[in-house]
Amino acid sequence: MRHTALFLLLALAACTHEPVYRLTVENGSGSGRYEAGTRVPVSANAVPGLQPVAWEGDTAYLALSGPFGGEVVMPPADVYLRPYMLPEGEVSFRYAVFPVIQSHCNFDGCHLNSGKLTNFTGYAAVESAWSKIEQYLLIGFMPLNREISAADKQTILTWIAQGRKNN
Repeated sequence: MRHTALFLLLALAACTHEPVYRLTVENGSGSGRYEAGTRVPVSANAVPGLQPVAWEGDTAYLALSGPFGGEVVMPPADVYLRPYMLPEGEVSFRYAVFPVIQSHCNFDGCHLNSGKLTNFTGYAAVESAWSKIEQYLLIGFMPLNREISAADKQTILTWIAQGRKNN
């Protein structure tokens, strides 16, 4: 009996396992328990009528290969991801419009710290100025001294036409 207990104790000491961490992919695949450093393919479930716009959650560990999927390199921590989806054709303020505003309008001397113009630091400020934004984009007055691509311009105009949702 004594030798059996010693054998079991030695066997348990020899069996060292790396800790595992949980990956949770809401509305997608890839969920499970993995050791740190494991590369895990993840993907969003296709939902008829919806388009994936972005991933939300612990996205620092996600390398994208497209809006529907990518790969997570597991850190020594639990990871949670979920696809952010909108109806097909709907423009996202958070992931499409606001990045354009930030890169073309939201800098010192223009729509940030100008003293005269609205600071475009978030949805409320942009939404409150939508009619001027639309007017100035259509006549080519804005952005001042900067080029905006036709695609970026159309993104903003489409968002306005779709009702300026905070999505």
